Order: sequence, then C-alpha cells, then structure tokens
Amino acid sequence: MLVRSAELEWRVMLPQGASCAPVCGHGLVYVGTRDGLLHAFDGSGSKPADGTFPRVLSGGMVLAPPLVTEDALIVVTAGGMVHRLEPRTGGDLSEGLMLGEPVMAAPLLRDDMLLVATTQGRMRAIKASTLTPIWCWPSEDQPALEAFVASPVALGPLVVVVTRTGLVIALDPWHHEGPVEAWRVDLGEDHMATPLARSRDVCLYGTSGTLTTIRDDGYVICRQNIIRALVEGSPTTWGGNKLFIGAANDGLYAQDPLTGEGVPGYPLRNQQGGQMVDAITTSPLCLGDLVLYGGAAGYVYGVKASDAKVIWSYRMGEPMVGSPGCSAERIHVATRGEPHGTLFSFRSTVETV
Repeated sequence: MLVRSAELEWRVMLPQGASCAPVCGHGLVYVGTRDGLLHAFDGSGSKPADGTFPRVLSGGMVLAPPLVTEDALIVVTAGGMVHRLEPRTGGDLSEGLMLGEPVMAAPLLRDDMLLVATTQGRMRAIKASTLTPIWCWPSEDQPALEAFVASPVALGPLVVVVTRTGLVIALDPWHHEGPVEAWRVDLGEDHMATPLARSRDVCLYGTSGTLTTIRDDGYVICRQNIIRALVEGSPTTWGGNKLFIGAANDGLYAQDPLTGEGVPGYPLRNQQGGQMVDAITTSPLCLGDLVLYGGAAGYVYGVKASDAKVIWSYRMGEPMVGSPGCSAERIHVATRGEPHGTLFSFRSTVETV
C-alpha cells in the first residue's frame, strides 16, 4: 500500500484534551480525555446516536489506548479498573474488575488472556471474556519489580515486558504451574516505551536513545546509540529492515535493527521556516510506505519511508498525544491542548501495490 496524500476531513473539540492515543474499530474512533471521559465518534465526527458516549469510567483517566476486539472494547483506567464495554453503545458487558494497582500502559490480549502490567511492578492475567483474574506475577507473596510503564508484547509463545529501570523479562504465560520466566536482560537504563516485537527478536529504546535488539532466546544482538538525545516513544518498522524512532532533538531516525547502523537520509529534521522546532515525544506509526509522527510544537508529518521525503504536514497548533490511529483510508490524531484538545480526522489517498 502506498499513501499518496492526506487531507483534513473533520475535527472535533475534546474537553480538557486527550489523555491517550486514538484507537479505531467497529466503524468508530475512541479516545480518552483528561476529565476522565471515554469518547467515541463515527466517520463524520459525530458521537453514536444510540450509545452512552461519552462514558464516565470509574478508576480515573484512560491513559492507555483502549483495546478493540471482535465483540468488545476493553478499557483499563489509570487507577487500575478494567472495563469491558459494548463497542457501539459503550454499555457494560461485564462487571468491572478492580486491580488495585495503577496502570499506564495498554494491555496485551492473547487468545482469551488479557495481560496487564502495573506501575507497582506486577503483571496480571485476566480472562478477557469475563474479567476473571487468572494469575499475578510476581505473586502477591513475592517482592514486586520496578514499575511497568510500557505495554507487554508477544514474541512467539513468550510475552516480553520491560521495567522503568530497563529490566527486560520474557515470560512463558502458558505453563501449567503459572507463568515461568524464560530469560531476563538488565539494560541498566531507563525505558519509558513499549518494545517492538518482530518475528525472532524484540527492539526497544532507552531514554538516552540506545537501541537494544534481543533475540527470542535472550541473546543481545545489538546495543547501539547514534541518537544521544531523549527518546520517549516506541519504534515502528517498515520493510522489516528499518526501525523509525523520534527524539527530543527534533530528529526522526531510522536504524538497522540488527546492527544499529543509521539509514542514509536520516535523521530527518523537523523544520518550519528554516528552524528546527518540533521535538518528537510520541511514537511514529507506519501506514504502508508512510511514516506518521508528530511533535511538541503541534505539527503532524507524513514521510515516505524509503527516501525520507516529507509527503505532507499539517499544523494542529497543539501537542500530539500518542501515535495516530488509522482505519480504512483515515488517519486520526489527538492533541492535549489548553484548555481543550482536538481530534483530527484526515482522509488519505492510497494505492494498493
């Protein structure tokens, strides 16, 4: 798929601004706001006529993007409350489950097992269809780890998660006696963002800009820092041999995940009027051959992955929250703003190749 252009189609105001990245599913786009509401909008930017949106959810703000499944919308609030909602109306499908631990990162769904990493250093497994607890790791009688602020990711049969202080752990969640640790690697560096799992390895960036690639058996393939600036987001990949990541020094970087070497043409500097203005504090997203990203100065960009050319940009005027949310031929971007934010919807022109 080749993305040729993107034009603004509609925008709606978000009271107090977005608290998480927008997510698309069931013909709607969902986004949480800082006043603790969960919003839903249809393809025209209107809220569903037959629903209860915007929803007030117990447990505080929605910091983690909602999880869309075939028949439900699963939302975990900052206070650790898990909700299972009907995706079109927002009504409750199950009684909510209180974890009792704050959550910042999106859960991972594997079959009917929902895995939630908490800021109190524990991973909790929940039966997704009923919100019934399955297990807790480490167990309640064991010391907790450092805080989890990044989401767990699936790497083959394993689940990989990283603590705030850079301890990378791979778990086998299916063991008959409960979760079993397969391996761990202590990187000794702060990590804020979710790793990127590929077919045989996992890639993650520390806050100093260090790329680490770890094989599925725990062997460290690559550890390289060509950025040397604050990195807060997660990488995205295009073509299997390029990682894209944004940094606070206004640059979009591309690296080889196995060697850490930089890709020619990158870093691409964000320039408006000849000045570098836009620190990238969010996670890029690949849509076909397009790398989408935004920054602190309120611009959203689309860059052709292969040759580092800016195809389009748009000045939102407000800092972007999270990565864009994409549906069929639409790109959605949410901002936090003051005193309110905005949800933007862009219609993209694509070609299938």
